[in-house]
Amino acid sequence: MAVNDSTFELTVLGCSGGPVAGKTCAFLLKPSYISFQEALENDVDCILALDAGAGVETIAEMISDCRKNTSSVSSYFSQLYSNAEDPCFYSDNNDLMKTQPFEEVSRNLVDSSLQLAKGILNRMSAYIITHPHLDHVLGLVINSPCFTRQTPIYGTQQTIDNLKDHIFNGKVWPALSYLTFNYLQPYTENFNITESIAVETFQVSHGVTSPTELYKSSAFLFTETTDKGKLLFFGDVESDLSSNTKYNQHIWLTVADHILSKKLKAIVIECSSVDKKPGQPLFGHMTPTNLIGELLNLQNICLEKKATRHPLAGLNVLIIHVKEAFDYRGDPRKQVYESLRSLNQQHDLRIKFTICMPGISYFI
Repeated sequence: MAVNDSTFELTVLGCSGGPVAGKTCAFLLKPSYISFQEALENDVDCILALDAGAGVETIAEMISDCRKNTSSVSSYFSQLYSNAEDPCFYSDNNDLMKTQPFEEVSRNLVDSSLQLAKGILNRMSAYIITHPHLDHVLGLVINSPCFTRQTPIYGTQQTIDNLKDHIFNGKVWPALSYLTFNYLQPYTENFNITESIAVETFQVSHGVTSPTELYKSSAFLFTETTDKGKLLFFGDVESDLSSNTKYNQHIWLTVADHILSKKLKAIVIECSSVDKKPGQPLFGHMTPTNLIGELLNLQNICLEKKATRHPLAGLNVLIIHVKEAFDYRGDPRKQVYESLRSLNQQHDLRIKFTICMPGISYFI
């Protein structure tokens, strides 16, 4: 998809599932027709932060990369693994990708990279948090003293209450008066987060907190209000087969019509590791086999609605939250990507998979 044909720009600050800190899940979402520079110059509130495992430091590094013509952020995983590849290797659709998304911002040579990064941080309309695990909120917490205005934080009641009660509680971190906490109610009508982006919220399962209690994460369906294009974004999630629920089924039933009408531009979803041996715990996450099983379910729902072959053909599925590995096989993204491509071919789904990389914008 050409940049000019896109609806959203999704900028990846971090996409790792841990346990290495520094580049865990953090994304910026805005309409693709507004550049970061335009948002800064014209005080346009159009940028959403989706989770916040990373933040101002990574933005500053990305701006510095533009100025120095380096790629320290986009090549981050090559610092961890000798067999890591160029970001283009990990995508079936390189037309989505744009390196150095802050290139235009970086041309301002008066301010330092860190000053410009703080400016971008304070142009964000809101933070939307899928769940309060540290790898998804650490940047929000550490960066909060940088905020120069009221900053809304949105999430489900469980997410918001946990942030307020256990992090921003005056003990772990100050209860800051300029942070405003807001509930998103699952399964209700679209809520306009900005003038240009609306969101619909869903619950998903992310493991258990006790033998009888599921831990809830979130998924968000974003709609750009001008062209009505949509993006489905998942926090940490497990398969319905693992959770013995129908949370994902409910989402697939909701988005199937948007796939058939070509309004759903992409799905952003986790695949944390390669397939495990039977009986090994997944800790509320997806593997390639789990994910393909979910996508086969989505395909079947689409087929039931409309008799056409290959309803998911060409659908972009962006993979996040791959956990770092410490074994001899090196970069786990290569293994996850190869497994997904093999299963994709085996089931003739014709999906276009991309493993997200930090420091890259994806135009979708």
